[in-house]
Amino acid sequence: GLLIGFGGVMIAVTTRMEFSDPDSIFAYLIPFGSVAAITVASLIQRRLHVKSHDYSLPVDLGLFYQSMGVALAVSIPAILFEGLATEWTPLFLGGLAWLTLVVSLGAYGLMWILIERIDATRVASLFYFGPPVTMLMAWLAFDDGLLPTDIIGLGVIAAGVGLAQMKLSSPATETGIIRE
Repeated sequence: GLLIGFGGVMIAVTTRMEFSDPDSIFAYLIPFGSVAAITVASLIQRRLHVKSHDYSLPVDLGLFYQSMGVALAVSIPAILFEGLATEWTPLFLGGLAWLTLVVSLGAYGLMWILIERIDATRVASLFYFGPPVTMLMAWLAFDDGLLPTDIIGLGVIAAGVGLAQMKLSSPATETGIIRE
């Protein structure tokens, strides 16, 4: 399921990339790298949680530590390359509040709650919906045209995520040797 979902992302994203423009390639690699990193971190966190039954880091504390790590990682390049000049307009403040509270903390906290309740592979598969949801939001908000490959990619992603969400039964789980 994960490979099929990844294939759907590749169908939708690569048709929009301008391979002759290094900035376009870099712009698409940044979100890909972040999704890959958060997927790997989620899997590592889940493995550590499974191995250590006596202690589990609370979701809010884990979210705080990871947010501080990200803040440090992005602050240095932001200061070096972007400077610190900001125009504090109501539109900017509204966008900042939305991105900070809903998109960042809300979604990230929801991800960790999901990781506590379902296995990390299922949670990681949901990240594949990021590009098509962004594509649909750009279509609705900015009248960005939809390509046939966008719709095909979305269908492939949905099929892959659906497969990843299914619980496959095996003889060991059916006989009670392994409990889910």
